[in-house]
Amino acid sequence: MSLQLLKYNAGIVKDTTEYSAGKNGPFYVDSDLVRFVNGYPEKIGGWEKDKFYALDSAGETTSTEATLTGIGRKMVFWRGVDGTDRIAVGTHNHLYIIQNNAIYDITPLRKTTSNLSNPLVVTSGSTTITVTDNSHGASDGDWVVINSATATGGISAETINRMAGYQITYIDANSYSIQS
Repeated sequence: MSLQLLKYNAGIVKDTTEYSAGKNGPFYVDSDLVRFVNGYPEKIGGWEKDKFYALDSAGETTSTEATLTGIGRKMVFWRGVDGTDRIAVGTHNHLYIIQNNAIYDITPLRKTTSNLSNPLVVTSGSTTITVTDNSHGASDGDWVVINSATATGGISAETINRMAGYQITYIDANSYSIQS
């Protein structure tokens, strides 16, 4: 049996059935990531997942891949006067700027507290940190960023002082807990 040439018409016809498209065409009835060039289908190339990187406590880009926290609500792209491409991403609980594949959390601060006396308590072997902050005013699910803390209860200072912060669990008006 010899090969037979099949010549499909360019384009996608969505308002007909697969059966009638074969009788009256033939037509393509469904596709994804395909374009037609000179009447022939070609795959659309160029899809690649970007990798975004975290920042360390000094604000320097690390080699650790990072993800955005929260459910994405809005994204805006712009190019600054310096030629740098930037993307602003708003989620239900954070606001980020992505620049040069680094994620910068620019969520506005609600409150800044300093000079707390021994505010962190950790039970040895646990990952739960209890923070004592009198009249903190935070609610369950709020976020806290800790800096300049020393290693406590077997948890390293780098872990405690991470730039991404922690979602808190409300305990009372003077303390809350976080998971490291």
